[in-house]
Amino acid sequence: MRLMRRGAIMFTFIELTTVIAIIAILAAILFPVFARAREKARQTSCQNNLKQISLALSLYARDYAGHFPPGQDDLRPLIDRYLLDPEPLTCPSVLRPGNAPPGTRPRMDYFYRAGFCDDDDPLTLLVADNSLDRHNEGLNCLFADGHTKWFRTPRAGDDPTKCPAVILLKERHLPSAELQPPKGSPPRMPSGGPPGRI
Repeated sequence: MRLMRRGAIMFTFIELTTVIAIIAILAAILFPVFARAREKARQTSCQNNLKQISLALSLYARDYAGHFPPGQDDLRPLIDRYLLDPEPLTCPSVLRPGNAPPGTRPRMDYFYRAGFCDDDDPLTLLVADNSLDRHNEGLNCLFADGHTKWFRTPRAGDDPTKCPAVILLKERHLPSAELQPPKGSPPRMPSGGPPGRI
């Protein structure tokens, strides 16, 4: 009687370990898929932010003879009058430790290229993520005509007509993806540069 109980307990233990092993394998396969899907949702939310910025830029341009705000990487003129809430200036993929104290300058998670008007080439890159691999190894871009698009992180030798974000690498003196530091290292803070057209 004891042998049968031991056999039954051992068989149950083997089944249990098998089930746990299968669950662990499935989790290892599915967690990266879920992470990419979650980042895809954030990417879409980021594109919505860029759409709101585009509308605010259009309203600003109507009041200022077709000119967009003059300061490089400075969209503060849009706040309060054209953007009632500065939240669209922050990307949902950027983790923050807590709320900023009241009265502080709102954080902006996007590059803004100053010096353009609303009647410039519709494919002129105006705003883009300030991290080149923020959304599934790519970045969102906003163009002068108001459309947004995701582009893969630029590589050395990429054609600017196929990936307009290459212009950011040249303007900001940022390295291409092949020369960037490995993931996990602190990001370089970009410096402003002269605006250019693509």
